[in-house]
Amino acid sequence: MIDVSYLPYKLKKEQLEALEFCYSKTNAIMALGTGVGKTITSCCLVKQLLEDDPKAVALFIIPSKAIKAFKKELNICDLKYHLWESNVKQNTPGARILIVTHTALNKYVKSLQQFLSRYHCIGIVDEIHNFTVNYDTTPYLINKRTRALLEIRPHCSHFYGLTATTVKNNAMSLYTMCNIVEPNYFGSPQQFQKKYCDTKTTFYKIKTRWGSEKTITKTTINGFKKSREFEIKKNNLIIFKQLKYDIEYYDIDIPLDEGLWEKYVAIGKGDIVLKETKSKLSNYSFRLIALQRLMDNNTIIDEEGKIISQPTTMTNKEKELLNLISKLLKEGHIPIIYCFYLETIERVKSI
Repeated sequence: MIDVSYLPYKLKKEQLEALEFCYSKTNAIMALGTGVGKTITSCCLVKQLLEDDPKAVALFIIPSKAIKAFKKELNICDLKYHLWESNVKQNTPGARILIVTHTALNKYVKSLQQFLSRYHCIGIVDEIHNFTVNYDTTPYLINKRTRALLEIRPHCSHFYGLTATTVKNNAMSLYTMCNIVEPNYFGSPQQFQKKYCDTKTTFYKIKTRWGSEKTITKTTINGFKKSREFEIKKNNLIIFKQLKYDIEYYDIDIPLDEGLWEKYVAIGKGDIVLKETKSKLSNYSFRLIALQRLMDNNTIIDEEGKIISQPTTMTNKEKELLNLISKLLKEGHIPIIYCFYLETIERVKSI
């Protein structure tokens, strides 16, 4: 058992199982669902591995939005760290942990290779599902961030991926994660698809610029085959834990504000030309965004049809939100409001 008595609280059963699973392996994927606690679990794992090997160092590769969370948990574990972001390097004397953000990875890849070549390295990649490879092209299309990670990977004697999304959108995402953590774990992409995936191949013809016909082959993956071998291999590399929540859903009927429907229809039809579009009939995506912003009350439309941000009056939707928050607080609950746009966050703050 790993000693975590230094923590000011007890880890959940799911966290302890994930911790023991990863500690028993040199390469693994910690797929802990939302709320389970990947951050503190991975920090406890690194603390133990660094104590086991006084010559080792650890590299955390994390998204910028996770910096605050990792700094907090590393401090709880009494672990010092360097922090390399895109625009700044913060070095701490005596630290054996280096944090690099996803966006800075490509910038520092050469420096990281030189640094890691001198030590035993423990690699931790948070949100590893965001490192992708497009296997539909020849050669494979790999973005700079993923290519940088693949160049660093050989310098890590231990390597762990963190994710709450075991399969993101398609089976090849799972393949990519596993292939990064343990290279060639499922063989080549073609071998993986043929052996474990339910695929469908479509042939269609297109005309070339010279007028001749060309046959294009497109293979789509519908899911996984039923395979005991696949389940064994997957469970040998990935530990998946998820909490069960007692959730109740409520619908709230909110009357539409006066005049909002006419504006909604006008934007949807393209009668109002947005600043991002060149014509009334182009860029449907911008119009969809404008519709959502209109419903979020981020925008108002003046008499000339121009969109202006931040109206001064509250909509019925916003009034209902404030009433709901007030009710929840009186009942002793802590509300969490999920917003998609930064503008929506600012609007919610302002009301």
